[in-house]
Amino acid sequence: SNNAMLTDRGMAPFLRELVQEPLCMSLKQIKLKHCKGLGQMAVDAATQLFQAADNLRLIDLSGVPISTKLQLPLCVAVGEHPYLESLSLADTGLGANSAITKECLLRVLSSRTIKNLDVGWNCFSQEVFQQLGAQMANVTELRKLSIDNCAACTFTPETPVAVFIEQLPYAAGITSLSMAMNRIDWKTCLIIEDSLSFNRTIQSLNLSQNPTGHVGM
Repeated sequence: SNNAMLTDRGMAPFLRELVQEPLCMSLKQIKLKHCKGLGQMAVDAATQLFQAADNLRLIDLSGVPISTKLQLPLCVAVGEHPYLESLSLADTGLGANSAITKECLLRVLSSRTIKNLDVGWNCFSQEVFQQLGAQMANVTELRKLSIDNCAACTFTPETPVAVFIEQLPYAAGITSLSMAMNRIDWKTCLIIEDSLSFNRTIQSLNLSQNPTGHVGM
């Protein structure tokens, strides 16, 4: 993690070597957080590793730029992983193509094992938030979700994350939700108040660095 010296050319062969048994079977965690020198070859090799390393429990790719064409194969791999519990795809470039992002989230949230998911610092449209909210009703294993700073700029005053918040009454298992820095104002706070009055699972809510104002608070 946090190693700016790692390069795509250097890491790709290393990750491919880890795919071989018995090495891949001993891996429990893969942390490549903020290794911004990684590119297409390393991400592709990492995807192959995720498919081979059945005993993985944690994957952290936050801050690693993932090209649009590699996002879906990677999300399919982690969504189908048999034991993965924690996944961070924060600040990876999700959201550049809404159609692909929706499919990526569909695949990731189809996981029956992921309990902790961070997709913050990506740019989600209202369309993406709408699907994410709709999926919450069918996701029972996920406990902690972070969507910090994901609200895309729009020409309307309402933040795109509002359509996600409207569907929180149907969220099946989430206990911790972070929505910091999503341009949530006092009007959106009223939606939150209404939604949480019908939700019985959320115990922790982070709304820091939002322009809620005195009325919203």
